[in-house]
Amino acid sequence: MGAKSNKVVDSNNFAQPQNSNEQQKWKDMTRNDRITFIMILILRMMGLLALLYLFVCSLDLMSSAFRLIGGKITGKVFAEGEILSNPVAGLMIGLLATVLVQSSSTSTSIVVSMVSSSILPVKQAIPIIMGANIGTSVTNTLVALTQSGKCEEFSLAFAGATVHDMFNWLSVLVLLPIEIASNMLYHLTNSITKSINLKRNPNSNPEFLTVITKPLTERIVRLDKKAIESIALGNASADISLLKRYCSYKNESDNGTFNKVPDQYCPFLFAKVNWADWL
Repeated sequence: MGAKSNKVVDSNNFAQPQNSNEQQKWKDMTRNDRITFIMILILRMMGLLALLYLFVCSLDLMSSAFRLIGGKITGKVFAEGEILSNPVAGLMIGLLATVLVQSSSTSTSIVVSMVSSSILPVKQAIPIIMGANIGTSVTNTLVALTQSGKCEEFSLAFAGATVHDMFNWLSVLVLLPIEIASNMLYHLTNSITKSINLKRNPNSNPEFLTVITKPLTERIVRLDKKAIESIALGNASADISLLKRYCSYKNESDNGTFNKVPDQYCPFLFAKVNWADWL
């Protein structure tokens, strides 16, 4: 019988692998390496700011899209609809929407855009936001299931995911009945927004992010505020469009009467498109 060889385990085998492409220290870099490092850092910062800018512009465009698509009838549907008037149904809608897109930020941004467009009332949006918070807990459960091949790791991963789930569910179980009974969150947020409302000059119209996003968003779509106000007051005709296609008009006389005739298109992407608003 051959003698069994005892293998000695080298402690260095458990050491972290050395990276051959380890980054050089600043003092060891050449001049060209330093310039390259700084340029890459600047480009990354510029890319981050550009992505943030596009995200803010997308929220503005989303708000305009909701107004354009459902400006005439969607407001009545949400205000008079029996489904969204039920808080539990709103909770389930928020949950399902978040599960479908796998992002509570996306579904919450959609709801916020709908509220800012006056399509969805704040009271009906609160249960939907709660449902979005529950829906995002499905993502961590799916991530935990990826560890199902290893029992020990799966138990730890699923336990961590369950903590998040239980926190969201318990928060909703406590806050939703209180909100249904007393509208506490609605009145609380209303009081907060009123308390931070600073005194404004009536002749001024402060715009913050709009000033930054307008140069891009107004090149894509423009809405006619007068048409929106006319629809809200019930003074608009059935075929009125919410798109502001013309920026200037001229007066033409017809048998002694002067009529305003469109003179110049507004400079945006869909100005000359004759589609209906809901397409």
